[in-house]
Amino acid sequence: MNLRPLAIILLTVMAAGLAAGESKSALTAEVVVNSTTLDPHLAAMYGGKGDGRNGISRSKGRFPSSSECRICHEQHYREWSASPHAFAQLSPTMEAQSAEISRQFSGTIDNFCVRCHTPVGITLGEPSDMLNRHRDPVSLEGVSCIVCHRIDAKYGKATGQMRVTEGTIFAKVFATTPDNEVDAVIKKGGVATKPEDKGAKIHAKGEFFAPIKTSAFCGQCHEVFNPTNVRLQQTFSQWQSSHAAKQGVRCQDCHLGQNPGRPDGFRTGPAAVMPGRNGYQTKDRPLSSHWFAGPDLPVEHPGVFPHGARDNRGASLKAEDREKLEELLQAVDEGFLAKVSREEWWQFDYIQGWGNDDFEKTVTKDAKFPDAWKDSAKRAAAAEFIRQQRVLIGEYKVVRETLIKNGTAVTKIDIPPRHRVGSSFNFTVTVENLINAHNIPSGFNFFRQLWINAQVISPAGKVVWETGYLDNVNGDLADGFNNRIMEGKIKEDTQLWNAQARLTIRGEHGADRAIFFPINTDFDPTPQLRPNPFPNSLRGRDNAFRIDQSRVLGPRAVRNVSYSVPAKVFDGPGTWKVMARLRFRGIPPYFYEYFGLTRYIPYLNEGIVDVNGRTVDVVVEASK
Repeated sequence: MNLRPLAIILLTVMAAGLAAGESKSALTAEVVVNSTTLDPHLAAMYGGKGDGRNGISRSKGRFPSSSECRICHEQHYREWSASPHAFAQLSPTMEAQSAEISRQFSGTIDNFCVRCHTPVGITLGEPSDMLNRHRDPVSLEGVSCIVCHRIDAKYGKATGQMRVTEGTIFAKVFATTPDNEVDAVIKKGGVATKPEDKGAKIHAKGEFFAPIKTSAFCGQCHEVFNPTNVRLQQTFSQWQSSHAAKQGVRCQDCHLGQNPGRPDGFRTGPAAVMPGRNGYQTKDRPLSSHWFAGPDLPVEHPGVFPHGARDNRGASLKAEDREKLEELLQAVDEGFLAKVSREEWWQFDYIQGWGNDDFEKTVTKDAKFPDAWKDSAKRAAAAEFIRQQRVLIGEYKVVRETLIKNGTAVTKIDIPPRHRVGSSFNFTVTVENLINAHNIPSGFNFFRQLWINAQVISPAGKVVWETGYLDNVNGDLADGFNNRIMEGKIKEDTQLWNAQARLTIRGEHGADRAIFFPINTDFDPTPQLRPNPFPNSLRGRDNAFRIDQSRVLGPRAVRNVSYSVPAKVFDGPGTWKVMARLRFRGIPPYFYEYFGLTRYIPYLNEGIVDVNGRTVDVVVEASK
């Protein structure tokens, strides 16, 4: 069997950073993947307990943590800490997936995935299949402050192959405006620009770097070619050929602006606020949003993410919240939050109210808690920390929902004004891409689901016909990738419209078929990634693989989707209703189920965005 087609598909899905290690059971012990995921020599080299929060630091003296920037850039840090950039490497799906795919290909893919997801980790020499619990804490910060502000060269469409300038917190950073005020801040005093100085540690110099303001800067990671030169993500190229580019609208205008998804300008304020009693602020200027608004929702226990536990600090900017958490932390071990591992956080049942006054009043002497949470004072501190974390996550959800709702909508439902009992019924739903910059879905759009949920509702208010529904196990759509359909437990939704792209592989007999993450079955005992012997530039695509984009909405595209409702549905006269809405989800649950990450699925489905909905009345008359 030829390995190349399967190798290409595996690399395609792996590059999205969304899948996970193979496991037949639910997740346990950090991120549990197949016992063979990590090669034995790596397990021996990086063996031991704990996770990246309190692991050995390899970055000391080479790269600062974003928490060191927090002291002067509190608002920027707060937004970044809950963003997809901050979650890039911490993601359990990214972690398990990159380790498994590296194993599948005997390490020959090198650092293809992780060089975008943890540029610091790559520079530190961390193997691409290293598990997160062994990584340096700074590498777990993913696309952190320094990944953008320590880039000093233009790399173009480099698929993340960039150099982050090394140095401590005192090293030079690259700014978005020529009028940086570092010198003015230093003159005010109270800051340290070298190790022997006293005061808040800051970078000693800021230098204007014009490329950071361009879309091409984003395209360094958001244009992805796999090692066989198959284009997996082409968001930047789509923008380059768009009307938005011709109008001078950049990626930053929509994704870092004050109205996510629309080029409506930026909020203004000081870029830095010095700590201490003087509280010196830099001059007001346009500020980039560091939420980095995108379609994906970080899926993790709120004790683990957003970042913050390692600093033993909460996410709230309110003085009363900070004082409350500080008081609670004083009653427990010093640095308590930083010592809690990922699995210990997963043992903390915040949904049941652990640590809250009402819950704690019900706890009896013989109540049993995991070892990490037997102390009621620790439960109380953790509960307040998580409360602040969830408020921050909620703020990012609003940003994400705004972006998605600004991008697409159901704009029309076309139905006949009257209908008769016992007759079949046809109607059309019109959906539109409201932006002129790129496709929707974009990015790794073979993961992202944008679908129509349409219903017919009887005069009694009962849903009697529906398409675009979710199953009651994992919340999957009823399409060909749903395990319940393959097992014959539910019927396929034959009228489902889903704008998700499809990974397509050509079989040995020439027919194409859709896949989502095939595992290599080559007979070669040591499979290797093999170069493409044929130039893709001549063929237009690889000879065995393509991404079917036929369902995707291009810039300002309009799609009319037709539906047919069986005659038996309308069983009586009256005023019936037809409802249609668009729904969006960043990753299908079947990815999580396939790789044993089922505990994350509820968080995933909480992030479904109901984009918009329309309802129209249908007058159904008695049959003649």
